[in-house]
Amino acid sequence: MKKLFFALFILFLPLFTACESEEIYHISRTRASELIEVTHRSGTTLVPVNPQRIAVFDMAILESLDLMGLSDLVVGIPQNSIPYLLRDFNFENVADFGTLHEPNLEFMAGFELDLIIISGRARPFFDELSSLAPVIDLGLNNADIRGSFIQNQTYLGKIFNLESQWQDELDVILSLFDEATYLSSQLENQEALIILHNESNLQAFGPGGRFGAIHDVFGVPAIDAEVGLNEEGVSVNHGMTVSNEYVYGVNPAIIFVIDRNYILDGRNPDDHFVDITNDIINLTDAGINGHIFNLNPEVWYIAPGGLQSMTRQVGGVIEALQIVLEEQ
Repeated sequence: MKKLFFALFILFLPLFTACESEEIYHISRTRASELIEVTHRSGTTLVPVNPQRIAVFDMAILESLDLMGLSDLVVGIPQNSIPYLLRDFNFENVADFGTLHEPNLEFMAGFELDLIIISGRARPFFDELSSLAPVIDLGLNNADIRGSFIQNQTYLGKIFNLESQWQDELDVILSLFDEATYLSSQLENQEALIILHNESNLQAFGPGGRFGAIHDVFGVPAIDAEVGLNEEGVSVNHGMTVSNEYVYGVNPAIIFVIDRNYILDGRNPDDHFVDITNDIINLTDAGINGHIFNLNPEVWYIAPGGLQSMTRQVGGVIEALQIVLEEQ
């Protein structure tokens, strides 16, 4: 009997050891019959097609899933960071998995997850989260916002077997990109500056920055192509703190304002307005002509790059450009 047991142990030993590999672990954990390879900001991951239990640490991805009717698959999220855009999301059976910056790993370990989706804020926890389930990092790449947005959303369509539906949504957004680019091409010596308003401080951003879609994707000319870049020419994530005198000195014809102070206060950010004008900024071309435009702070700061948020992002810029062109 002992000899028979030993023989069976030797026979099945390769199967036990194989299950310790990451790839087989993912297959057994997700019970998936099909896997696809996803290349993302933090590497490459094998992901199950049609995952049924998902954790999401990116609000743009969450609103994309919600738009496509997949919210019931979401098991847990960081519930301290819910934008107004997701006010109708069904949270009844969704666990609180910590914050965008710090997932509650110990709590999450009690859930059998098929997929975890993160972006930049949770990126430092990529390896630890990968011990729980396959992880993909779908944060936008500031150096290629358009390309990374399309890639992320295309992957989601493949993962959830809804490629045609996802492509339909993408086609609408890409047509808005084209409209914004066309309107930008009609500007006559009208260059813009992007300002993040943060507790009365002004932080300026330019091409290649976290809000660089305004210049790099929508085509709006930048008044200062170097603003927000470090000595290596790489965009600083929090922009460059500037004075009113700086704004006057570069003299933008258009100023886009994103008010960080307004984030997640429960009201509709589309209706929000923060006044950054003063005796100095009023002397700029933007101030003189009233071309200082507030953009939706949630879709630009908390949830950029989703199907719904990107529509609002480009839509807000289009509305501003139409006003400028009507008065040009």
